[in-house]
Amino acid sequence: MYEQIGQTIQKIRTEKGYSQEYLLDGKITQSAFSKFELNKTDIRFKTLVHVLSKLEVSFEELTYIHNDFNFFKRDKIINDFFDLAYNNEQEIQEILLRANDYLEKYDDALINDIKELCEALLILNLTNDYTKASLPAIKVWKRLSKRNQLYITDLYLLNSILFLFPLETMIEIKKFALKSIERYKNFQCIQRLRINMGINISLMFIKNGLHNDAICEIEKMINLSKEQKAYIHLAICYIRKGICLNNLGKPDEMWILKGQQILLILEENQLLQMIEDEIKLYK
Repeated sequence: MYEQIGQTIQKIRTEKGYSQEYLLDGKITQSAFSKFELNKTDIRFKTLVHVLSKLEVSFEELTYIHNDFNFFKRDKIINDFFDLAYNNEQEIQEILLRANDYLEKYDDALINDIKELCEALLILNLTNDYTKASLPAIKVWKRLSKRNQLYITDLYLLNSILFLFPLETMIEIKKFALKSIERYKNFQCIQRLRINMGINISLMFIKNGLHNDAICEIEKMINLSKEQKAYIHLAICYIRKGICLNNLGKPDEMWILKGQQILLILEENQLLQMIEDEIKLYK
């Protein structure tokens, strides 16, 4: 996977017009680094970190460039799963196929989790049996819950399957996840993940008739969505707030209309149709 990584770094360095001397700051000799750029030797991790910092390139970007501006198979499986719509059966099947193919060659805990969760989503799509579909999700949670800290990948994984858990388990996950999210508060992606998680949690509250709890979660996500300029998320929050107010016997049309108008302006027609189905189901 990372063969000839030195040559990729050399390509980035020369295209940016940086000298070896500028990159190294005396960390290793230019002779040793030249051998690395020719793929004849490796360098220490701490040296690689320093070099990437001077190149203004993250490790993720380096691997993407190294693979001819594409994600590696493993990264593609993970990214596609995290972006997956749970009711897209064709896409689930396709990710499952790639996960199985990858696991034939490599032992990988995360890809194995994704494989089992894809199988669970297929069960849900074919049978609508939440009890059976939740078993792999609960297995994943039991493993992750033993950790002192949830890492970024853990948070994305749990967020993508929150709807499979019973309400009590979801609330337990939320408490644990928020502690970990707070530690990552300076990460660029984390607030969007927090919004996604909050929106998913709000729907679980609505499904269980806990409309006051849902509004409490939604209000937080409205503020966060405005801060992050996450307008699609904001639209969903407005609509779900309207659904909750309707169920509580309070005026709701303004909020639902605001959300629908945002989605119309953004031309999110497919999402708008899904949300309108949600309004009919829960209002």
